[in-house]
Amino acid sequence: MIRLIIMLLPLLLLGCGTGSLDSQVKDVQAAAVKACGFLPTASSVAAILSAGNPAVTGVTAVATAICAAVTKVAPQARGLEQECPRVNGVCVEGEFVPKDQTKP
Repeated sequence: MIRLIIMLLPLLLLGCGTGSLDSQVKDVQAAAVKACGFLPTASSVAAILSAGNPAVTGVTAVATAICAAVTKVAPQARGLEQECPRVNGVCVEGEFVPKDQTKP
């Protein structure tokens, strides 16, 4: 239950009008799309930013970590499901965008 609360906390914070977090989330999303063509979900980015790892807090550092996680060669899938790429223990969800959509 505590784990569920911790995972949902960033979503709740996004709805509270925390402008700086909203801005950081959007900046990280844009930086990740530019760096590797991957658009992480806002909830994934917010959870990574809220995880409190001082090495992965800036926009560039978070985007770089996301790109590293989603582009590395996945190890053999355990069972039928493949493991989710993680940054700061957070499952990074999102999608790769077509190359023609990565440029503004």
